[in-house]
Amino acid sequence: DDSTMSSGQDFTTRWTLKNNSSTTWRADTIDIVIAGGDRMHIGPDARDLPYDVGASGGMVDILIDMQAPDRSGTYSEYWSLVSGSKQICQFFVTIKVK
Repeated sequence: DDSTMSSGQDFTTRWTLKNNSSTTWRADTIDIVIAGGDRMHIGPDARDLPYDVGASGGMVDILIDMQAPDRSGTYSEYWSLVSGSKQICQFFVTIKVK
């Protein structure tokens, strides 16, 4: 977060999420969806969880390809892990464009 990017620079954001719940996050029922902010991601607004994540401590890496906006400033994009209409957690990235 708060990395400085050049205008139009391609980058990949990586989040590591930990499942602190008592239920497994199943890849066939959990989605990664855009939740708001400044559009920087490349590709779809919703993606499948890449694999099942075990309860009580399982971890998953989420990687999203992005591109810095063309104008200088500070930009943030928010994502959520959801199951149906229930939000499990939200995560974000903030960058500065020079």
